[in-house]
Amino acid sequence: KHLLGVPVSFSDLEFVDSSLHQTLGWIINNDGVDLLSIYYTVDEERLGELHCVELIPGGSEVMVNDRNKHDFVKRRYRHAMLDKISDPLGALLDGLYEVIPLGIISVFTPGELELLLCGVSEVNVDEWQASTLYSGGFRSTSPTVIWFWRIVRERLDNEGRSKLLQFVSGTSRVPSGGFKTLQGQDGEIRRFTIERICGGDDEPPRAHTCFNRIDLPTYSSEKILTLVLENLIMGEVDGFNMV
Repeated sequence: KHLLGVPVSFSDLEFVDSSLHQTLGWIINNDGVDLLSIYYTVDEERLGELHCVELIPGGSEVMVNDRNKHDFVKRRYRHAMLDKISDPLGALLDGLYEVIPLGIISVFTPGELELLLCGVSEVNVDEWQASTLYSGGFRSTSPTVIWFWRIVRERLDNEGRSKLLQFVSGTSRVPSGGFKTLQGQDGEIRRFTIERICGGDDEPPRAHTCFNRIDLPTYSSEKILTLVLENLIMGEVDGFNMV
């Protein structure tokens, strides 16, 4: 997104710092934040020394509470995604645009650009399915699961499978060790997982890239699930919730 000049969102933080993403998500979803004694500051280590960075002028005197927590979360994640890396990011972009002007690559979406830069790996559906875990009440014999794999195998081409994998795991490439060695954002082995959630045909799938997990409701038919997955691959489904 930085390369394309596309604004980052809260969900992007999960790729960079899953722990911070989880913490800020908790702040948004819970009351009584003032009991945590959090201020508009960030502690950063520079050259072995700890520095206090204020997110707003006088931030060290401003406590986060239920009234201002949304503003704090926005400033905190933008600091992690933008402000903290502004100098090296600016140098990188200046160098890149001297070689490849932004206008040339701006026709791509972030996902398409990753595929262009990294290539499309061959996705072995049999190995993918054999390495997948199920949770939330789903089993390998659940109708929605059976439909999912039939769609992946018969309706999607390799590029479509790569985009689906990218949606769930954050990367379109299969590890050299195969799906059984698929890693989460924390570097731990996190096998591809399909989890059942509440909801009907209007509920979109959700991706948890830290855990390589896709949440699916129990759709009423294979036709509905096919439409959902095709729209997802075309970028018409936003499966990343802010929290």
